[in-house]
This record gives sequence, structure tokens and C-alpha cells, in this order.
Amino acid sequence: MLFAAEELGLWGAKAYFAEHKNELNNIVAAAESDFGADVVYAFESNVDAASLPVVRAIAKELAPLNIEYIGKNQANGGPDLIPLKAATSAPIFELAQDGTDYFDYHHTADDTLDKITPAKLRQNTAAYAVFALMAADAKTTIKPKAQNK
Repeated sequence: MLFAAEELGLWGAKAYFAEHKNELNNIVAAAESDFGADVVYAFESNVDAASLPVVRAIAKELAPLNIEYIGKNQANGGPDLIPLKAATSAPIFELAQDGTDYFDYHHTADDTLDKITPAKLRQNTAAYAVFALMAADAKTTIKPKAQNK
């Protein structure tokens, strides 16, 4: 799903979660991509112990993309996930992006598509595709840690 107006008060996320409040328990995994289009360099989860084998399998497939598995199992997600975490529990993931150049262009007139490096965007897209596919196809349900409730 895509949200808008995070900087204005999470309007998009709040509207989505209000509209779909009866379906939130169907969410398989939640992660936020809101730091540009640079490479993903690290992967982290916040799941129950029984779900860690699935997380490790995802991490193994992300490794060839030069993505390090953090393994602390303490992902917090991004701001757009705040309404989700408040409404229900869901397994939270982070795919940490390199933001070195992010604020050079962020919300300026120069924040245009020509500033994106195609190879970096391909790696970023591949990371999210691997993560989403493997989470959706997991043979067991990925469950959040109890404190996410």
C-alpha cells in the first residue's frame, strides 16, 4: 500500500487503517520504504521466536544483494506503521536504506526522478520484492513479538 501526507500528520496511514480496521489481522508483514531510492544495506525483524527461521531464510536470499542481516529482532518500522501498531499487532520489518544523499534533494525543487541512480533503485526494488514474496509465501504464519500488541 502507498500512503501520502506522512509529514502532515500520517493522514494517509491513518485513513487506510481506519478504513480497513476489520482487515488488519490479515497483514502478513509490515515494512516502510520512506528514505529515497538508494540501496538497502540491512534487514531486521521484530517477530516471535518461532518465526525467526522464516526471517533467516529471507535474510539468506537478501545476502547476495549485499544486505546484512542485523539479527537483533528489534525492528521498529517507520512512522507510517504507527497506526498499525496502535490498532493491532503485525510482524514488523526494516529494510534499512542508505540515506547519505537523501536530504540533498528531499522536498526541494531538485527532488526529481533524474537524481535516482537506476542500479541503486534496482537493488532497492529487488530487496523489497524478495522480502514481500518470501513473507507472503512462508509456510508458517509470521507472528509478531507479544509486546507489539
